[in-house]
Amino acid sequence: MRNLVCLVALFLGTALGANAAFAAGGGAGTRTDPCALVTPDEVADAFGEPPGPPQNDGIGGCNYMGSKSGWETQAAISVDENPGRADFFDAQASQGDRLTIDDLGDRAFAFDSPGGFTQVTVLKDETLLTVTISAASLEDRVGATTELARAAAERLGTEAALARIPGLEALAGRWFADAAGPASATTDRREWIIEPDGHWVMTLAPEYSGYIATQDGAWRVESQQASLSGDYDIDDEDSFETSGDIEAAWSRIPEGDMPKGIDPIFFGIWSSVPLSGNAPVGPLDPALVGYWQADGDPDIEERLVWRISDSGYAVLTAVSRLEGELTVEEGRFALEPEAGDGVQGTYRLMGPDAFETTDDLGTIRWQRRGTGIVP
Repeated sequence: MRNLVCLVALFLGTALGANAAFAAGGGAGTRTDPCALVTPDEVADAFGEPPGPPQNDGIGGCNYMGSKSGWETQAAISVDENPGRADFFDAQASQGDRLTIDDLGDRAFAFDSPGGFTQVTVLKDETLLTVTISAASLEDRVGATTELARAAAERLGTEAALARIPGLEALAGRWFADAAGPASATTDRREWIIEPDGHWVMTLAPEYSGYIATQDGAWRVESQQASLSGDYDIDDEDSFETSGDIEAAWSRIPEGDMPKGIDPIFFGIWSSVPLSGNAPVGPLDPALVGYWQADGDPDIEERLVWRISDSGYAVLTAVSRLEGELTVEEGRFALEPEAGDGVQGTYRLMGPDAFETTDDLGTIRWQRRGTGIVP
């Protein structure tokens, strides 16, 4: 199968990384790890109970909650190192319900909400630090929040609080992306499983959409992605074979069924939305109309699904599997597949459940499976 065996090349020639070096924290110029500003003991003193593990959101915030009370007791530490923070501080401090705090950073104020939380905002040089404790039952919430903010402000700007770019521990997991470029009329869905030791498995499912025409046992497809052609032979009403650019033995997928052995995430909405298109490019053998599945290149565990409408509009999905080793350091990655050439680029966390990767060809956003709208 000449054209789709090139999926390895397609994979290696498609964007995998991020367009800028990344440092954990809030904003483009961030330098601080918010989770390094306080210790678990200091949070325990503020809560009156030990906290659970800190959660760095990847965009400048660090969150804690009580190990016993759970969501009833929470703390959030946020660092904003973007320009103009002094002006923003002045605008917020001028509000009538703010309480000025002396001897904390350059300037500081507190806001105590009847809703059950207290927020202390500190300006130190040009950096804005915000510490919030939400605990309606805490006896001296203003005092507890102020002392936690004081501890954080003392570490702000020190080497101990500098951001460390997250490594494999942040990228390990099961991720999903649509890597299709903006000019593509279809999709290129991918799943990327990254193990803590850097071993990875990626399943790719690019689509090739276009019109199929047949004549005298020959077939051809003209699509935005490729021009494909070959011969075909009808076995019976539920099977046929193709040669040429796609060498495969096809079996019909019963109406209402999903392709066997393939994660449904690679197909989005399956047969509930009929295939449609404009006028066909030529005659079509009605025996080819339907949903079909075949095995492709065994070296990449390829499985093919071909959806052919009676108008001739067809979508070919080639699902394949690659694996290899991933190394990361200081926001850069190197991807070494077992087959084909490697890829290098940069990565950027967008939070605990999303990150971006970019190589020279562009950017892909990966979302952790089971979060957001990703199944």
